[in-house]
Amino acid sequence: MTYINDLVESIGNPEEVCFWTGAGISKEAPTNLPLGIELTHSTIEHFCFPETWETILNRFSNAKMVDSEGNRKKYPRLEIILNSVVSVNGIESLKTLSSYGNAVPNHYHQFFAQHIIDNGYHITANFDTCIEKAYQQPLSLSKITTEPTNLFHYHGKYSDDQRSLLRLGITINNVAKGLPEESMDRIKKILKNVRFLVFLGYSGSDYFDVNPFFQDLTMDLKHLSVIWVKHSRNSSISSAITRGLQNCNAKVHVWVDEIHSDGSFLEHLANKWSFDFKKNIPSQKHKWSILCPHIHDSQKTISTMKMFSSMGIGDEVIRLEKTANSFLNSSNSQDFKLLINELLDHGYSHLGKYKKALGYSKKTLVANPKMALLRNYRIAGNYWLGFRITRAGWYFRKTLKQIDNLNLATCKDTSYLDFCVQALIDFLHYRRDLRKFTLYNRIASFGRETFAFQKLSDLSDRVIVNPHARAQITRVYQELTGIDKYFELPEVIILDSSALTSSFAETDSILGLINFSRWDIKKRLDTGKHVSDSEIELLFLRSKTIQDRPGMLKASVLLNTIGKGSLMSHIRTLIKTQWSITRRVLWLWEWTSGRLR
Repeated sequence: MTYINDLVESIGNPEEVCFWTGAGISKEAPTNLPLGIELTHSTIEHFCFPETWETILNRFSNAKMVDSEGNRKKYPRLEIILNSVVSVNGIESLKTLSSYGNAVPNHYHQFFAQHIIDNGYHITANFDTCIEKAYQQPLSLSKITTEPTNLFHYHGKYSDDQRSLLRLGITINNVAKGLPEESMDRIKKILKNVRFLVFLGYSGSDYFDVNPFFQDLTMDLKHLSVIWVKHSRNSSISSAITRGLQNCNAKVHVWVDEIHSDGSFLEHLANKWSFDFKKNIPSQKHKWSILCPHIHDSQKTISTMKMFSSMGIGDEVIRLEKTANSFLNSSNSQDFKLLINELLDHGYSHLGKYKKALGYSKKTLVANPKMALLRNYRIAGNYWLGFRITRAGWYFRKTLKQIDNLNLATCKDTSYLDFCVQALIDFLHYRRDLRKFTLYNRIASFGRETFAFQKLSDLSDRVIVNPHARAQITRVYQELTGIDKYFELPEVIILDSSALTSSFAETDSILGLINFSRWDIKKRLDTGKHVSDSEIELLFLRSKTIQDRPGMLKASVLLNTIGKGSLMSHIRTLIKTQWSITRRVLWLWEWTSGRLR
């Protein structure tokens, strides 16, 4: 008897087994749906300018991007890319994925349909309805015409209607808040009812919803045996999921299902259960493609800029400045002009060119309260980052007054509310920096910080869909020593400290990863914990990769503490960074003392 024979022999009847599947089961003909990397690549090719994909791959490689488990990350998450696409082109842009609605079943889907007919359970990350179609086809076992009740699509199923598209778990805003309570209850009930959980064709990369579900799971699952089927030795599994299951006393086995002379895992299982396998496959073939209308160059420009901006790659945003401005001059759309100004503002800010960024902040027309808020908080933010404290304070006061006058409970404009969230976060970082001056910290009350945190709590529905916002709020709450005496941050907003940096790694923000890695390194140095030279060198390398000049200067201070780099080698960067004279003098003090503020 081989190991696979023993493994299959240990599995009970179909009703005792739940399969958990991903895109891998829908790749085989005649379904021919793409894996994550293929869909991500095709989406970028259709909605962005040529060479965008290659640029992203090069930046990820040069910055040595990693995921939450420290594995090298070669390409971005699909949810991040589609978030940018939808924010620019609208929810209707998801109709380009209509191939998922038209896909035909393959032999895997037919196997799982037979399993469901025999009262088995199935949980899937997939949007296609191929298992349902196979379930309704005339099989040798039965003819079924109803929907399978034991099949659960936790990210939803593809449908052309707008309501379904809005709920589809394919954008970061939809998955960041985690699995809904009813979904978690349904999964827990299944885990309680079965003796075997088999992961197959699934990468385990659902960092924001599935992984936290298993990490927080507290059920006693000593009755459960888990089998994770890998299709090659290089295939990934999620240690977050397997650890969570083991913590609940489940037994976990990993099987590498490469080509074996005695057949695959499912072939053995089909024989055991007397299922048809690789039979009754429809002769009809399905060719996958992104079906989309012509995308105008203006939309491609903004989609590309939005994508690079979300990753913190400011120099690529600015590379499209001339093209964007040509559309800006010919467009009558206020929203279009607002978005381009905002993206160019962010792009220059990411490079440390705060005066140039201010120019775009001030170009924002005050046509309505939302645009006025954006203008005020972006001006305030650029003054703050450039260390022009007094001017920043004046604009932040205007921003807070406007937010205070806004009825957050009745406002239905989510983009307006998102601006409020980011404005409050920027203000709290500004106050944190002010409190680094000992005298100010002694005399200033926490009244304004308390106001800002209270408003963010009122906006928790918008905060929980934004991983960056949650990480920033959690961090600044920790940094504002003493605020906990005046305000308790709601649990729904707080991120575990271990997830702060990984949130940016998983959302593909190189700039965010830099900022939070530097914060983590500084915190460890301040508490006497070990920081390796390679961590500091990597921090500088990542900043240099995206031309994050302020980040390069801050990392250079840390490099100096380990005897690497010279002052003169960084003076040119200091000159190009549009800090105030005071901030430049402070940097020279930091360099000399070896201490970051």
